[in-house]
Amino acid sequence: MFFLTTAQASTICDVKPDVLKCSQASGADNNGWWLRSPGRDDDCAAFVDGEVGNVRESGDDVRNMLGVRPVLKLNLSSVIFSSETKTFSLPVPVTGVSLNPATAQTITVDGSVAFTATVAPDGASDKTVKWSVSGTKSDAVKLYSDDNCTTEVGTDTTETLTVYAKGVSAGTATVTVTATNGTDVPTDDKTASCDVTVNPATYTVTYKVVNGTWSDDTTADKTETVQSGSKPVSVPTGMKASEGYTGGAWNTNPADSTITEAKTFTYTFTAKPLAEVTTAPRAKTGLSYTGEPQDLLDSYGAADTSMEYAIGTDAATVPTEGYSTTAPSGTNAGR
Repeated sequence: MFFLTTAQASTICDVKPDVLKCSQASGADNNGWWLRSPGRDDDCAAFVDGEVGNVRESGDDVRNMLGVRPVLKLNLSSVIFSSETKTFSLPVPVTGVSLNPATAQTITVDGSVAFTATVAPDGASDKTVKWSVSGTKSDAVKLYSDDNCTTEVGTDTTETLTVYAKGVSAGTATVTVTATNGTDVPTDDKTASCDVTVNPATYTVTYKVVNGTWSDDTTADKTETVQSGSKPVSVPTGMKASEGYTGGAWNTNPADSTITEAKTFTYTFTAKPLAEVTTAPRAKTGLSYTGEPQDLLDSYGAADTSMEYAIGTDAATVPTEGYSTTAPSGTNAGR
């Protein structure tokens, strides 16, 4: 706090002289007020004529009673002006900043984790921050202001205190928030950091068997988890065909497939073809009784299968039971 010089008062007078006007102070000889510059004589000091707002460089006798108008010098870059109250106040500096979560995080590619910065103290004058990603794999993570990860935060000063770190590629990066105290001076910056490890995405591979069983005689679907860009390593083998089915093949060979999404592989057995009779059975003729069982048929057979036989009660009735793969024989042949 100090008095103005004649030069300082003259600068104000040139711009807005009314500022220099004032009423007469209590006990003063007139409405003039002292400056700190000397007057023309040794016993004089410069003053301002408060009636008209003029600077009197010649001065007045210091023994006279004039008013004083102390001046407070403000560094406007370091104070806060309230347009509502028309008052100045000193800023409340930032003492620290923290991140939640504060411990290292692990996500997958296309996954995300939210970070919220808390600037201390709660009444800090400037709570703006800067966000950044660093590390040898800084490109593994990008920061967004929305949970859908559509708007990047950028590295400029922002009032955004919650960001979403999205995994872009595999690797580990460091997310840092910096509270700048509203200045470009790095010495008063406060920072907090957290590591984010991004793992490759994983997908479920499903195996199905149709018209058969797995090697353990079960039929329930089997699954395994495979990292994106890799091939399955637990492909089932030893599948068994159900009765009436044969062969068997994958719709796509899992072992040769690179997985980039959830995938289902199906192993299917095909139905056996209908049996083809190559030689029709014929009854033997000219049999003579020997007392021993004798084959009743000759010249019979079928391709890729076996035939079953039964003896009916007469030539017009089809037997309903008693079938066997053994050709029928009789002991009363020829009688």
